[in-house]
Amino acid sequence: MIEFKPEILTEKIAVHCDTEEKANALLEWADMNGGTWYDGESYLNNTLWRRHGGDTLYLIFNGTCCGTNHYQTGITIITYEEAILVPGENPIQEDSGDKTEQYTRQSDKFHGIYSSHEEMLMEKNKRYGDSALSPLVLFTKHITPGEAGLNGILVRLDDKLSRVKNSEEIRKNDISDILGYLILLCKDRGWEDFSDQVD
Repeated sequence: MIEFKPEILTEKIAVHCDTEEKANALLEWADMNGGTWYDGESYLNNTLWRRHGGDTLYLIFNGTCCGTNHYQTGITIITYEEAILVPGENPIQEDSGDKTEQYTRQSDKFHGIYSSHEEMLMEKNKRYGDSALSPLVLFTKHITPGEAGLNGILVRLDDKLSRVKNSEEIRKNDISDILGYLILLCKDRGWEDFSDQVD
């Protein structure tokens, strides 16, 4: 299996795959390293390469893809070939100096990242009511295999409703998000005319 630079798992990097074979190899590696589409679906179920063909960019860090003319600002685009980890190549640039000191500094940085991430997860878990492991399953009970866009909306609706349920107050941001997701759901379903709903 081809190995790729680990930075593409976490940093704002888009990998350009101009062939479906390259897309398959990249996504197989990403799947082996815990990557999934943003909605949790396995990369191996659908590469989405045919959507953009030879212009496909994979943003592994956030589980999305787009065409070369639709990428987000602030994203570094690299070719498939540039993403491949060359044997013996160290993806982390080392400072000059004692290796023990370097590893200690790196360990301290990792500890700070882990601690900060733990605090953030604990706060989000409190706000969302453990929705990741104990979801409300209101909208998500209607998840349809192969409908990544629809399923993403359903997951986000349950997350937001869980946050409202566990909040001390109703927040404008939550209501706005719920309304937006409901509108996207209506658009996805083709529900554009509600005149028949007037009693």
